[in-house]
Amino acid sequence: MSADPEILPSKMASDQQHWVESSAAVAADTELANDARAAADAEHKMSLLDGIKAYPRAVMWSVIISTATTMDGYDTGFLSSLLGLPAFRQQFGHPQGDDWVISPSWQSAIGNSSNIGIFLGVLLNGWLTDYLGHRKILMGCYVLITALIFIPFFAPSVGVLVAGEILCGLVWGQFSITGATYASEVCPLPLRAYLTSYINITWIIGQFIAALVLRGVASIPDTNPWAYRIPFAVQWVWPIPLCIGAYLAPESPWWLVRQNRLDEAEDSLRRLISKKSTSHQVDTRQTIAMMVHTNQLEKAYEEGTSYLDCFKGVNLRRTEIACMAWCIQVFFGLPLNGYDTYFFEQAGLSTVYAFDLTVGDRLIALVGTALSWLMLTYFGRRTIYMIGITCNIMLLITIGGAASAHNNGGAWAQSILLMCWPFITSMTVGSVAFAIVSEVGSTRLRAKTIAIARNSWNLLNIIFGVVMPYLINPDAAGLQGKAAFIFVFLGAWCLVYVFFRLPETKHRTYEELDILFLRKVKARDFKKTAVSAYQEDIHKTVGNGVQEVD
Repeated sequence: MSADPEILPSKMASDQQHWVESSAAVAADTELANDARAAADAEHKMSLLDGIKAYPRAVMWSVIISTATTMDGYDTGFLSSLLGLPAFRQQFGHPQGDDWVISPSWQSAIGNSSNIGIFLGVLLNGWLTDYLGHRKILMGCYVLITALIFIPFFAPSVGVLVAGEILCGLVWGQFSITGATYASEVCPLPLRAYLTSYINITWIIGQFIAALVLRGVASIPDTNPWAYRIPFAVQWVWPIPLCIGAYLAPESPWWLVRQNRLDEAEDSLRRLISKKSTSHQVDTRQTIAMMVHTNQLEKAYEEGTSYLDCFKGVNLRRTEIACMAWCIQVFFGLPLNGYDTYFFEQAGLSTVYAFDLTVGDRLIALVGTALSWLMLTYFGRRTIYMIGITCNIMLLITIGGAASAHNNGGAWAQSILLMCWPFITSMTVGSVAFAIVSEVGSTRLRAKTIAIARNSWNLLNIIFGVVMPYLINPDAAGLQGKAAFIFVFLGAWCLVYVFFRLPETKHRTYEELDILFLRKVKARDFKKTAVSAYQEDIHKTVGNGVQEVD
C-alpha cells in the first residue's frame, strides 16, 4: 500500500523537526556535561590555599551565617548549668534541709525544654528552606527570637520558663540547620569540610560564652534574681548584627539552581568568588553547569523532595548515615559531659570554683575543635571517627573506674577526666559530624536530610535528658560517674557501625557521591572506587557511573 502523497511531506517535515530538536538537546546535554566536568576537575585540582584565594567572600559569608549557631550553643550551654546557681534553685525549686532543690522531673523539663522546641523547629526548617531560602529564614528568626527571649527572662514560675524555652527552641532549630546547609553550598570542595566543621566552633564559642557568663553571676547573692536573668538577657546581643549580615549575604547558588533561577544563581556565585582576575579565578558558567548537571542526575532517580523521599530507595542509606554521624556523639558520652558542673560540685567544690572549671572545660573544647582542622587535612572522615570513638571509650572506662573508688580522690579524678572528653570529641567526631552530615545527603534533599539527622540527635538528647538525672542523682540510682560504663557499651557498638557503614566522603563532589550511593558501593570501598560522573547522557551516568580502581 503506498503512502498518501498529501500526508508524506507532512510526516517528513515532522520527523525532520523532531530530529533537529533531538540533535539540539543532545548537543546541549553534551555541552552541559563538558562544562560540568571542567568545573569538577578544577575543584579537584584546587588546593586549600587556592580555594581561599578563589572564594574569599564565600568564606566570609559562610562564617557570618554560621555564627547563628552560637545562640544555639549558648542556650544549651547555660540552661542545664543554671541548676548549679543557688538563686535559680531558690526561685524555681523547693526547700530541702539547708538548701533549695528542683525535683528530677522539673530538672528534666528544664534541660529538655529547648530540645523539644529545636526538634520541632528543625522539622519546620527542612520545609521552609525549599520555599524561602536560607537568608529569609534567618532574618525572620532573628526578629522572632528577640521577642521570645522576654518569656524566660520574666518567667514567674518554672512552667512559664519551660514554655518560653520551647518557643525559643523553635527558632534555634532554624539556626542549627541553616548554617550547615548554607556552608555546604557556597564553598568549593577543598573548603567544604573546614567551613561546615567551623559550625562546631561557633557552637563551642556559644557554650564558652555561657560558661563565662555563669561564672560571672555565680558570685551574685542567692536572693538576687539577676543571678539567673543576666544569662537570658545576654541573648539579646546577637540578633541585630547577625540579621544585618543575613540581609547582605548572597543566597546559595545551589538553592537558586533548584528553583531554576539560573541567572540569579550565577550572580550569587559572582558574589562568592574573588573579584581579582588571577589564575584562581572561577568560571561561573562552568560551575553553574556542574550544579545543574548534579540536579538533573538527582531528578533522574528521585521522584520528589519531601521528607518521605529521604526514606525511599538509595536515600534511605544516606539518611541513616547522616543520623548516625550525629547520634554517635550522644552514644559515647555527651549526656554525661553535660553534667560537668554538677560533678564538680559533688567532688566538693564551691559553686564559684565549679563554674571556673566549667569555663576551662569549654575552652578545652574550643582548642580541640580548632585542632580538628588539622585532623581534616591529614585524615579522612571515616578514620577520624574511628580514632575519636576508640579514644573516648578508653577515657570512659577510666572515668567509671575513678568513680568506683568512692572517695574524694576518685571524685576529683572523674571530674578532671571528664574535662578531657570534650577535647577528644571536639577534635574528632564533634566537628567532623557537621562535614559528614552536610555531604552525605543529596543536594535536593540536603536540608531535609540534615533536619532528620539533627532531630535524631535531639531526640536522643531528650531521652537521655530525662534519664540522666535519675541515673546520677544521689536520691535516685546514684551512679554518678559510674554511668560512664553505660556509654562504654554504646560506644563499642558505634565503633562497629562506623567500620561497616560509614563511607569516606573526602575529596568527593556531590555528583560523585550521588553515583557511589546509587551503585550501592560498600562503605569500605568508597575511597578506592573511581567515578566517571560526567557522561554525555544523564541516564548513562546513572547506569554506568563507577568502576573499581586496580
